Amino acid sequence: MQEDYIPRSETEIRFVSGSSEGKPDGKPDEFEQIRNVGTIQEYGAVREKTFWERIGIGGSITARPIINDGIIYFGAYDKNFYALDLEGKEVWKFPTNGVIQSYALAVGDLVVFGSRDKNLYALDGKTGSLVWKFESEGPIGGSPVEHKGRIYFGSSDGKLYCLDAKGNNIWVFKTPYALITPFIAEDKVFVGYNGSSLYCLNLKGELLWRFNANDWIAAWPAAYGGGKLFFGSGDKNLYAITTSGEFKWKYPAKDVVLSPVIQDGRLYFGCGDKLYCVGSDGERLWDFKTEGSVGHATVSDGMVYFGSYDNYMYAVDKDKGGMKWKFQTNNFVHTNPLVHKDMVIFGSWDCNLYCLDRKSGSLIWKFPTSLGTPSKIMQPEKTETKKIEVVITQGAEKPEEKRYKAHEVMGNYEADVTEYASGMSKTYISSKKKGYID
Repeated sequence: MQEDYIPRSETEIRFVSGSSEGKPDGKPDEFEQIRNVGTIQEYGAVREKTFWERIGIGGSITARPIINDGIIYFGAYDKNFYALDLEGKEVWKFPTNGVIQSYALAVGDLVVFGSRDKNLYALDGKTGSLVWKFESEGPIGGSPVEHKGRIYFGSSDGKLYCLDAKGNNIWVFKTPYALITPFIAEDKVFVGYNGSSLYCLNLKGELLWRFNANDWIAAWPAAYGGGKLFFGSGDKNLYAITTSGEFKWKYPAKDVVLSPVIQDGRLYFGCGDKLYCVGSDGERLWDFKTEGSVGHATVSDGMVYFGSYDNYMYAVDKDKGGMKWKFQTNNFVHTNPLVHKDMVIFGSWDCNLYCLDRKSGSLIWKFPTSLGTPSKIMQPEKTETKKIEVVITQGAEKPEEKRYKAHEVMGNYEADVTEYASGMSKTYISSKKKGYID
């Protein structure tokens, strides 16, 4: 994770060195523990949804690209929606008035996507000209889906919208919370996000049931297989329920569980600094550790491709979790990639869309967005303060390794001072052994 990605803390932790005060020989004990309690702002209580909704303008990319008729489509935080050919050359771009966070939908000759300017846009895929747009009452951070000629999308206004193919509103389902990418299976619409409920509607927009987790719903979208839905939550569990809302099992994790993908009865999902592979009955099969928070995954041709906040895109074997290759960018990679033929295509926070060789991980081309400066993340309006006890052991073999104690978890970190969290280094923050961010 890049340090310019961490929201600023206005307070700092002060570290104290060994003291000789009161010692007969005037020297500190060789392994004396010096304790100091400081305070930093805690962002764990300000949920990830708030975090992602407060991103400023820049050239960064978190939207997974899509491909249709040989054209690559993606949006970026520079407010532009792009169309590229397979050689990475710009065909056209379309400006909106808000950042574009999530992937688009191809419907026939149209490409449909949401922007945080509150509009859902439908463009001609060949020319980039506007065909229609629909204005919701809140920023759109998720993706639209299509089912039987209708388009469904969620908005931060707490509403799920159903439109016809021409952008006319058919029905609206309202909740108290922001919604994101819906999922449709068995002629049922499933949606959730900001609140702790996953809603199930029929195709008329009528509520059939709701399933409650203990924190926000990470289902953008949910995964579906074997008659069951699978989704993560901010309560650090992966859930499996039936399409009638019956609880089947949950897999307890140590961090927020992101939306899983499913293939051959196995679930793959990011959780903290690891990618997990879990069987359809909830048993852990393997995990793969990175040096930063893991994003969403794509499974294709026996491999799992995923990015991490350690700036790498990874390719690992889907059955055993062994790494085949990794590719370094200049900032973190949150999006899951598009795998097309022999190409892996994905965006990075460093303002570039990358195209790699699927087998070797070598760079084929990269495309820069219109702004070369990564997007800034604004500090949440509400923060909470937590005390953190720092224990420095004098005379340790590696004196540069300090110890922290926070949320009843102990760990090492390097005591440097960053621009964004005084005393908290990139190693400490990206370790995910805390509740301070994400």
